[in-house]
Amino acid sequence: MGGWTRLPGPWGGDRRRGAAAAAAILAAAAVLAGGAAAALALDGLKQAPASLAKAFPGGLPIQGRVQAVERSSRGLRLLLSVPGVGGRVAVQWPGGPPDPGRWPLPGDLASVTPAAAPEAPRAARNPYGFDARRYWYARHVGVLVEARRVEVTPGPWSPRRALDAWRHRRLARLRQALPPEAAGLLEALLFGARGGLDQGLEDAFREAGVSHLLAVSGLHVGLVAAGLGRLVAWCGLAGPARWALTAAGAALYAALAGAGAPVNRAAVGAALLGAAPLLGRPVDPLNLLGAAACWALATRPLAALDLSFRMSFLAVTGMVLLAGRLEALLVGVPRFLQGAARGLAGGTAAQLGLAPLLAASFGHLAWAGAPATVIVLPPFALLLGAGGAWALLDAACRACADPLIPALEGAAWLVARLGQWLAAAGGVWSAPSPPGWWAVLYYAWLLGWAGDWRAPVERLRRREPGLPRRLLAAALGLAVLLVWGTAALVPRRLEVVFLDVGQGDAIAVGAPGGAWAAVDTGRTGRELAAFLRARGVRRLHWWAVSHFDADHAGGMDLLARLYPGALLVTPEGDGAALPDRGASRSAAAGARWRPLARGPGRRPALVP
Repeated sequence: MGGWTRLPGPWGGDRRRGAAAAAAILAAAAVLAGGAAAALALDGLKQAPASLAKAFPGGLPIQGRVQAVERSSRGLRLLLSVPGVGGRVAVQWPGGPPDPGRWPLPGDLASVTPAAAPEAPRAARNPYGFDARRYWYARHVGVLVEARRVEVTPGPWSPRRALDAWRHRRLARLRQALPPEAAGLLEALLFGARGGLDQGLEDAFREAGVSHLLAVSGLHVGLVAAGLGRLVAWCGLAGPARWALTAAGAALYAALAGAGAPVNRAAVGAALLGAAPLLGRPVDPLNLLGAAACWALATRPLAALDLSFRMSFLAVTGMVLLAGRLEALLVGVPRFLQGAARGLAGGTAAQLGLAPLLAASFGHLAWAGAPATVIVLPPFALLLGAGGAWALLDAACRACADPLIPALEGAAWLVARLGQWLAAAGGVWSAPSPPGWWAVLYYAWLLGWAGDWRAPVERLRRREPGLPRRLLAAALGLAVLLVWGTAALVPRRLEVVFLDVGQGDAIAVGAPGGAWAAVDTGRTGRELAAFLRARGVRRLHWWAVSHFDADHAGGMDLLARLYPGALLVTPEGDGAALPDRGASRSAAAGARWRPLARGPGRRPALVP
């Protein structure tokens, strides 16, 4: 086995040099193979709509095997593998099955009659908007179908099918035993099912900078693995048995939670972390992170398109490189607060690693996310542990699990109220998308701070006595450049943005002085709200509704909740329709309401 490390020619030398060269060659080969696999997968996804139309022409029912089932706000979503079609097909099933007891499972055969022509996922068309193409391509989905009718034939037994059936029974029990808000929160934390989350609660967690707690990620897997490790140790097990049980529990939780990119990364990292002492290998966090990234990209070549994949690895990289530096700054912290200080340092390090990506993707930074996470985490961890214990007990003995329901409801209430209280404090800053050069300089500064450059700089200083002054001048110049580049991003003119909301309108109007207004909301108001939030709009001066069709005024309640006290302008002639169309609820939520009448010379005038 030792001969392979001796390479001929320029690669020759001792064993260490040969091993490094071989590792470099293997890494280059892996990158090339991964790039080729990603290119092939991407080409197949782009051809998927044409392949599906060719396989099932003229609106014929689409036949496919169910790969995954997800609950959404509009019913169910089925991910199908269809023979002859590159990638998977996502089917939106409005309302879901007529019989809730007949939940489709992985392995079932589905026959889908489309309600409209299948479509390819579309790229983001609004500033800071959701990029459906990247999202679905990262999940290996190339076609979206709206179903008119779905017929499901049960498939053969498989471990995955049994696991999904167990997951569905627990979800149904949560919705039966708990109020909607608590049930939706626990569904998201335990099983990664966010379709039942209360929209107001989700918005509050986003405003507080703790929305990452609602999406199952490495934090959740780490909490589960730590709890299982302590439980196994309390039972007297150690060594390989403790590692095997902890790794198996983390992998099981990852499978139940949907096995997304952050979950897979954490599960692989936890398994390798536990295996390292057994194999006599040192633990290097960056090596663990690299191994998890290789695993994620090997199993899903297009995972790098997923925003959650990039956020997960950037956050953990920031924690690995910067958390120690930040902890060193927190001197004199009392012993009983040291755990909170470490959490604050870790959260801040993650935020520093994510800052350019968050600004480019969402247009804002959650400056209070780290301290808010420290505040919410204790009851959140209690809710996660109690929810897991309840799910296991409920599967074995329902009568034994029922006494835990009041505790679950109370813990969910506390977590929700904490999130809303923190949201009221306003923990989000507007941050326009930075240019590429700014992001490069920012990460170069972070890497420089993470490394120890004192010795090289000291050697240069002895060699070049004037170096400190030149470095200071360069740093000041860089600071001026960064401030100028950031200030150049602030608009100085009238800005009118027509948002793409499908059928209907949603228009945002920004004045040079910073005042913002809106005309119409679209069907849901979510696109308009996301844009205004990304631009840092805290106060809406006025907003108008042209008429009360749902595709123009459907988001009135959402906008009134986000911007209470704003002047609401509506057509006077449609006043009778207000109770049915939501404007009365919007006015009750705090909006100052004025109907608009036609004045002299056919000019509109506000009715006092």
